[in-house]
Amino acid sequence: MEKIRKIFAVLLVSALVLGSAGVDVCSAGHYKEGKSGYGHEAKVCKKAKMILSNKAELGLTDEQAAKVKDLSSKVKKDLIRKDAEIDIVAVDLKAQKYKDPVDVAAVNELIDKKYELKKDKAKYQVAAYAELKDIMTTEQKSKLKEIYGKCKKDK
Repeated sequence: MEKIRKIFAVLLVSALVLGSAGVDVCSAGHYKEGKSGYGHEAKVCKKAKMILSNKAELGLTDEQAAKVKDLSSKVKKDLIRKDAEIDIVAVDLKAQKYKDPVDVAAVNELIDKKYELKKDKAKYQVAAYAELKDIMTTEQKSKLKEIYGKCKKDK
């Protein structure tokens, strides 16, 4: 009985390893949920991964692929910087709120600064997404929609 359990466990682990080793075009675009959730940042990264994983099928040129990679890297780096700026202001804001007496004018200024940074970040993400879409031709965009549609059907 113990031998059967061991064999079953080995088969189960083998099946899981082999099943997850296959490349799935649809899962190539998944993005790990981070601090900002599945917002515009995830959309840019997801679309970039989807485009690059279907490079041949889309007929992407090497120049287009390089532009997609460069833009994706640039967006990730810029968003890390923007999140850091927002975090720094949040720390300053928290420190101001715990002072006695509270300087309401300073707190209000930091609140304005924090949300101005968040607004700029959101606008940047939308612009980056638009730039990513502009890299492809109309035919490539249509083909990508077809691929995405197939992935959604398969789920």
